[in-house]
Amino acid sequence: AMSPLSFKGGRPQDLHAKATGYGRDDAEGSLEVRTGRAEASVVHSASDALFFGLGLSLGRTSVDVNAFSGSTTTTSAGLRLAGAYVLSPGWTMALLAEESWSWGDLAVMRPGASGPVQAERPVRDRTTLAQVQLAGHFGTESMERLPDWLTLEPVLAAYLLHTRHAETRDNLGVPATGPFGATDVLALVRAGLAASARLGSSSPW
Repeated sequence: AMSPLSFKGGRPQDLHAKATGYGRDDAEGSLEVRTGRAEASVVHSASDALFFGLGLSLGRTSVDVNAFSGSTTTTSAGLRLAGAYVLSPGWTMALLAEESWSWGDLAVMRPGASGPVQAERPVRDRTTLAQVQLAGHFGTESMERLPDWLTLEPVLAAYLLHTRHAETRDNLGVPATGPFGATDVLALVRAGLAASARLGSSSPW
């Protein structure tokens, strides 16, 4: 959702808000996932070609792995900074940086001397997300050789996700961090092309 904000003598500003949710249940009941996230940002138009925004995010995730008698529930809060610059009539560069903090608990069954025991520990994570994206939008106004019913939207994006897991101890006194150690780093590059065609008398469709 988007709503304009009015300030006397200033450039246009908008309030952006978004909420998403996801749920998954395996047919055998071995995995249950529930997650939700809400974001709100104030976007400022510094000029006709430059935009930047500042916002907050809140999220909650619950996962039950019944096959291993394990579960985790976390709540997260983050600070977001975004910007976009119109390079040309066809190209726009967008940047996003988010710092978020997560806290919750994790429980899992472990083998013990007299049988399985439940190990429980708190979860404390800090995550940095950085994203840069180059997006295009081309029609006949920017590419004369394109038919007037066709629009092309190429995109090239790079993502970096860096998570730091605080060391905590479970109720059995065993220290633990993340599933792969104290730090996880994920880097991803994505390229794509979307094409859309308008239906009508000038279209072959």
